[in-house]
Amino acid sequence: MKSRKSAFGALFAAGLIIAACGSDKTAAPAATNAPAGTAAPGASAAPAAGGDSLVNGTIKCEQQYAGKEVHIFSPVRDSETDKGATRLRDGYAPLEACTGVKVVYDGTDQFETEVKVRVDGGNPPDVIDFPQPGGFLDLVKKNQLFAFPDALGAAVTADNVAGWPELATVNGKVYGVPARANVKSIVWYSPKAFADKGYKIPTTLQELTALSDQIVKDGGIPWCVGIESGVATGWPVTDWFEDFMLRINGPDVYDQWVQHKIPFNDPKVKAVADAVGAIIKNPAYIGGDNAVKAEATTKFQEGGFPILQGNCFMHKQASFYSTIWPAGTQGWPRWRRRHVLLPGQGRRPRST
Repeated sequence: MKSRKSAFGALFAAGLIIAACGSDKTAAPAATNAPAGTAAPGASAAPAAGGDSLVNGTIKCEQQYAGKEVHIFSPVRDSETDKGATRLRDGYAPLEACTGVKVVYDGTDQFETEVKVRVDGGNPPDVIDFPQPGGFLDLVKKNQLFAFPDALGAAVTADNVAGWPELATVNGKVYGVPARANVKSIVWYSPKAFADKGYKIPTTLQELTALSDQIVKDGGIPWCVGIESGVATGWPVTDWFEDFMLRINGPDVYDQWVQHKIPFNDPKVKAVADAVGAIIKNPAYIGGDNAVKAEATTKFQEGGFPILQGNCFMHKQASFYSTIWPAGTQGWPRWRRRHVLLPGQGRRPRST
């Protein structure tokens, strides 16, 4: 690549994987010259792939990028309980073996801040692993990403189910590859704890509220919550908001909301805030005022752990939480399987 001041695309992680131009030592296997108006002002054009290495959207295995590096920037990192970064890094092994390129992976818990600093500062990574489409769209609107070559964009579209590629498509141009998704409407619980108390899995929000009230009446704590995540602290609450926006107002209002067609102080949004607050800000449901205050300082990775000690009954978190329950805990790996979708309507992919 010619300059770290240019960008040619991005990865998308609902996850989106999008490519951005790097330094002289880097190379993006599928990059071509970007169409006018798609690169940040002052950015150099993305170099064309060598020879005929891109055929019908597929990279030929000819070691054509031996000695080159591609830097990937992602919010996914390894920890004591989650080896997500290792799995993602290993997933690029076939690309390395095919093209000879070396993949350099960089995971951070400060993604939302660092990705903007790197791109705005003219030092973008070659590939960006976005955790949601909203951040990716922000860079597209600022002309800081290049679209994929038409052949590669067509391959991405053809290789995915209808509706999925559109998350990375702007004005008919594909900018990213949908890489993974997490179900966000899951409530984790202990089957044994429920069985011991005779609790049944709720199938409506009314039943969920009734169960929470019954747990309090029985002297237990219905919910445990943790929302600390560095500069992104609070993001787990957005999942609560999205679920309840659908359940209270329906999909049409949900779409208006994510498209900024209704303000955040709209009565419909306030109703959602009140409904979410009735659970996660309810001292009776969380275990007291101090427990409510502690939500913002409890790491989201550890938010559900009180279930393991019998100190709460339910924890709302995405499907990726299956990798975070501590291995070796009594009942493992049953924890990975025992969950229930939050009752009510299905949910749409996050768009902001």
